[in-house]
Amino acid sequence: MKTQAILITAASAALLALLAGCPGASEATDEDLVPKVHQLVDALNAGDFDAALALFSDDAHWEFPDKQDFTVERRSFARAWSLDRALGVRLALEDCTQQDRTVTCTLIENNDWLALHGLGEWRARNTQFVFDEQGRIRRMIFGERDEELFKDLRIVWIAFESWATKEHPREFEKLMVPGERRLRWTAEAGELLMKLGREWVEAGRPGMDAAREKVEKYLDERRRREKAAGDDETS
Repeated sequence: MKTQAILITAASAALLALLAGCPGASEATDEDLVPKVHQLVDALNAGDFDAALALFSDDAHWEFPDKQDFTVERRSFARAWSLDRALGVRLALEDCTQQDRTVTCTLIENNDWLALHGLGEWRARNTQFVFDEQGRIRRMIFGERDEELFKDLRIVWIAFESWATKEHPREFEKLMVPGERRLRWTAEAGELLMKLGREWVEAGRPGMDAAREKVEKYLDERRRREKAAGDDETS
């Protein structure tokens, strides 16, 4: 079942299988790299794209829990963050540690969409920032998601999408990339999403019971498949 998860950066996204070549594979260094990760978050929260981009190497990659991987470049970076800014994204860091040239933190996101639905903060544990020899970030690997929060986001999105496609089909179409199940990376999409989201909440959040039943059914079926696969391996 494919659903649209609203998040950003952190968000945004399925559980990441951490790639080889991270902790233990990076070169040793005496440089304290943790402050640079805090500089990145401060720059993003301030909307200072130039300062944020300056912390990345020219060939830097972001890697997401759904295994998407894309190069950090000015246009896509600014577009993605323009959506996040419209959604009121605010980032923070906790529990940062450094091993060689890899800094591992819990990346925390709060945004207006989460707050609108009383869903609390998004925490991506074990998010990794891998630095090159020049002290620039060459890989940013988003970490483990909160499965319960992700489940709640799915339920909210399914119910909201069902309502919006019926009540505001043209406006909802403006939110989405044609032929794909993801939001456009624009400030306009973020503003429109919040507008429709508030209207849906004021209407009493119709469709939540059906959406919850749909998600629970999907998760039950997935658990059965995983159990059956495990039984096959042990038999």
